[in-house]
Amino acid sequence: MKKLFLMKNLIESAKSVLKENDRGKMTIPSSKLYPHMWAWDSVFAAMGWAHIDIKRAEAELAYQLDSAWDNGMIPHIVFDKNHLKDYFPGPDIWGHGSSTTITQPPVWALGLDYLIDKGLQSDRMMEYLAQLEKTHLFFYKHRDPEHLNLVAISHPWESGMDNSPAWDEPLQSVSTESRFELNRVDVKKVENPDERPSDLEYKKYLRLVQDLRSNEFSPTEFLTYDPFMSTILYLSELALDRMAKKYGFETKALQRANLIKSSLMNFFDPQTGRFLYRDSLKKENFTSPTLASLFPVLIEELDPQIRDRALQTLKSEHLTEYGLTTFSKTDKKFDDVCYWRGPVWINTNFFFWNLFPEELYASVKNLITHHGFREYYSPIDGSGLGATNFSWTAALFLVMNKERL
Repeated sequence: MKKLFLMKNLIESAKSVLKENDRGKMTIPSSKLYPHMWAWDSVFAAMGWAHIDIKRAEAELAYQLDSAWDNGMIPHIVFDKNHLKDYFPGPDIWGHGSSTTITQPPVWALGLDYLIDKGLQSDRMMEYLAQLEKTHLFFYKHRDPEHLNLVAISHPWESGMDNSPAWDEPLQSVSTESRFELNRVDVKKVENPDERPSDLEYKKYLRLVQDLRSNEFSPTEFLTYDPFMSTILYLSELALDRMAKKYGFETKALQRANLIKSSLMNFFDPQTGRFLYRDSLKKENFTSPTLASLFPVLIEELDPQIRDRALQTLKSEHLTEYGLTTFSKTDKKFDDVCYWRGPVWINTNFFFWNLFPEELYASVKNLITHHGFREYYSPIDGSGLGATNFSWTAALFLVMNKERL
């Protein structure tokens, strides 16, 4: 009885986190650090809302799709004008009144596909599919400079994995000088500043924002192909294809997905068992032992030899009793508390859940039971890090728990 009572409390607590962070049509990640709407956070929140109120879930996703630019780009942040002082950099830095000028991992089709599976019926369905198509095409037109059928990011934040060690090398050539004063809010709101990116990194982030602003929001000093972003677009194209077939929507999403799959296979490094990044400005491939470099193992019909080698790397270098680390636990750059340089994040673990269903579910439940719905966790001792009452942690716990029943 005690175990069942505990689970009931966890579920109700997860729902309470989403309701606490609810701002009507959007769910903020956490009031402590993130007072606006983040693109991929919001999709995970919608998936959680599907287990509370399906129409509220639709409203979340609809607000995301309605925020898209004319070129199809869904911005990585849509600002709440009532909380501009609570986050840096704000719209005055980005040079766009209501949003940032970069995007985030294209998980929107995955979110809509999930909502449909949970019973969503909507008069706007064909409109949503048309917007998703436009959003996917944005990546091929504006984030594939070498026409590789892969995704290159224009700013580390575009990957959602802000200070990943994968960006250390491409950022070396980026200046720390910009016309904007560094006025960080985040480090004042966490107990341990070591959990956040450094000031040096932030100065480079600002420089890239300045350059994007000066170049009509097109990338100039940072343009890096990311196997994680390419895999997410692949998975989203498959989701769009599934929905299109159900509703009679015309799309070439499946053909595009197959092109991504073929291209990614050319970027596998058998020596490290990882998929390569590519600095498009230097025209050089490079490896980085990130969890992101192993995301292509999620691709259907992957070459068995490639899949086995990548899974071997995944298990030996990332799997812990607390879940999958974002960076190889064997590498000298591994940092168990610093943002995307090692900690366990529930959203990235969620993608690999089907590969290790019992292990990862047990890890997630254990982390939340002992440390709450935190932004991320230490893979050394499981301690909670970053923001508290974090939306996607709560939402994806609801999803994982409901899918197990």
